[in-house]
Amino acid sequence: MKLKRSRAHLAASGLVALLLAVGLPLMARKQQNNAVPEVKPTAQYLGTDVCKTCHEDLYKKNFEATPHFKTTLEGGHGCESCHGPGSEHVEGGGDVSKIIRFANLSKQEVNKQCMSCHGENMKQRHFSSSAHANGDLSCLDCHSPHKAKEQQHLLVNAEPQLCYGCHLAQKADFAKPYHHRVNEGLVQCDDCHNVHGTTTLCRG
Repeated sequence: MKLKRSRAHLAASGLVALLLAVGLPLMARKQQNNAVPEVKPTAQYLGTDVCKTCHEDLYKKNFEATPHFKTTLEGGHGCESCHGPGSEHVEGGGDVSKIIRFANLSKQEVNKQCMSCHGENMKQRHFSSSAHANGDLSCLDCHSPHKAKEQQHLLVNAEPQLCYGCHLAQKADFAKPYHHRVNEGLVQCDDCHNVHGTTTLCRG
């Protein structure tokens, strides 16, 4: 009885060994064949000089003198840092569907694009949990990379008028006899509030 059991055990072990020896390589080969091929982007970076050939006026007036100009330095992609690689856009004769156009993006997509660079900065890294993000605002509701009215932070309007556009109750507070001197230009909203979010209770 014992002998029969050990023979059966040996036969089963041999069968398992055979399956492992033959089956595993076959499975591995099948998995390789079913592997998803690596997707390679077809568009290539061309450089800011190529962008300038069509957008020279925009480049000189609304890019060269802004903080985003530093994206051209140290191996940066300049215009293509925000708008993506431009070879297909150029080959398509300026086909706007072949480049990232912020006007066509959702607010969440705009924020994701901006945060791909600004997300590492101390001042902006908590934006996704900020009151402004939760209020369904995008970066472009307050900032304009090409048509800013305030150059340091590329704001679409200077403080406090920019903030008053949404915060009407606070605007009324600053008209009271006793108030922070915001309207007088002695205090700015972001002196007290971190408009891009924070992990603390202050400056939120």
